[in-house]
Amino acid sequence: MYQLIDNAVKFTNKGGMVIVGARRQAQECLLYVQDTGIGVPMERVEELFIPFHQLDSSSTRHFGGTGLGLAFAQRLAEAHGTKIEVQSQPKKGSTFSIRLQFLL
Repeated sequence: MYQLIDNAVKFTNKGGMVIVGARRQAQECLLYVQDTGIGVPMERVEELFIPFHQLDSSSTRHFGGTGLGLAFAQRLAEAHGTKIEVQSQPKKGSTFSIRLQFLL
């Protein structure tokens, strides 16, 4: 969740909004981070999880980073038997969510 929150803050302009939440859905807990940031075209979402990959690799890009944060977060989610789900629209924002099963 730390990495999802960090990315939401990094890619949301001043005056934008980042919402962190959790809710129960049947036998699972849905954790989510929603932002009003730059967004990503849905056809490029899978690229977010490629290690060392930057969607904007131009020499004039505005955002720093190694391209490892989301890749690491996805691997950690997979180690817990789940994955990070993404809904995004350019210039409108993104929602990253993780579903965790309750152990009964």
